[in-house]
Amino acid sequence: MTVRPNWTEADADYLEAEYNARRAVPEFAAIVERWMVDSRIERDRGAHHPNLAYGPSERQALDLFLPEGPGPHPILAFIHGGYWQAMDRTVFSFIARGCRTRGIAYAAIGYDLCPSISIGGIIGQIRAALRFLHDEAGALSLDPARLGLTGHSAGGHLTAMMLAEADKDGPHAGAMGPDDAGGPVPPIAAAMSISGVFDLSPLRFTSINGALHLSSDLAWAWSPGMRSPRVPHETVELALAVGDLESESFKIQSNTLAERWRAAGAHVSEFPRAERDHFTILDDLANPEGPLLAWLAARLI
Repeated sequence: MTVRPNWTEADADYLEAEYNARRAVPEFAAIVERWMVDSRIERDRGAHHPNLAYGPSERQALDLFLPEGPGPHPILAFIHGGYWQAMDRTVFSFIARGCRTRGIAYAAIGYDLCPSISIGGIIGQIRAALRFLHDEAGALSLDPARLGLTGHSAGGHLTAMMLAEADKDGPHAGAMGPDDAGGPVPPIAAAMSISGVFDLSPLRFTSINGALHLSSDLAWAWSPGMRSPRVPHETVELALAVGDLESESFKIQSNTLAERWRAAGAHVSEFPRAERDHFTILDDLANPEGPLLAWLAARLI
C-alpha cells in the first residue's frame, strides 16, 4: 500500500524552493522570449492548422503542424506546463521544428486553466483532445495507430494521468471530480513525461496551490503516482525525462513513479539529461537531433 507523505506547513519554505522552477532559473524570462520568437517563425513555416476546437471553450483547441509529403503522418501530441494555471499552447509551437524535420506531425494541446477549472477537469479535457486527434485522424492526414504523447511539467503530470487507471471505486473516488470526462484514452504508441510532478501532495504547501485549491484528498486523487498504470491490458512504453540541474524534488518525483509503475508491470525508463534545467530540457525535444525527440521518433516512425 502506498503511504502518504507527511508534509506539513513547517516544510513550506523548503517545498517552495524545490518546486518554484521559475524562481530557480534566473534566465526563465529570456528562455520564454526565445521560445516565443522561435514559435512565431515555426507558425509561418509549412502547413499549420491553428485553433482546431475539441471542446466548447476558446482554450479547448489544438494547433496542428504537418510535415512535408503525403500522409498519413505519425503524430506527437504535446501538453504544455505552467502548473495548470499559466502558459498557452502557442508558446510551444517551436517544438514543431524537430517533429516536422523527422516527418512527424505535431499537435500542441490547449486547455482551460485553474482556478476557472480543476485539475480533474483539465484531465478530462486532455482525454477529449486525444480522442479528437484519434477520431479525426483521417481527415487531418494523421495515422491514429502512431499517436505519441508528451508533456512538460504540469503537462508531464497530465501525460502520466493518461496512462493511469481511474480510481472509480477507491476510497478517494469521490474527490476525483470530472476527470473521467472526455471518453476513454485512445491507444498511445509511446509516451514521455518531461520534468513532471506525479505526487501533488507537496504542492499544497506552496504558493502554487493558490490557484489549484488542492486538499489532501484531491492531491491524492489526481496524482498518477498514487494510481496503478493501465497494464497489462494496455502496455505503453513511458520515458521519464528530468534535467540534472533541476531540484532534487523533481528528480525524486520521476524516480519514485518509475519504481512504483515498474513494480506494477509497466514499461518505464528514466531519462536524465545532463546540463539541462527545468526549461532548457525542452531544447532536447525541439532539436531535430535532440535525444528526447529521437527516443519518441524511434517508436513512432
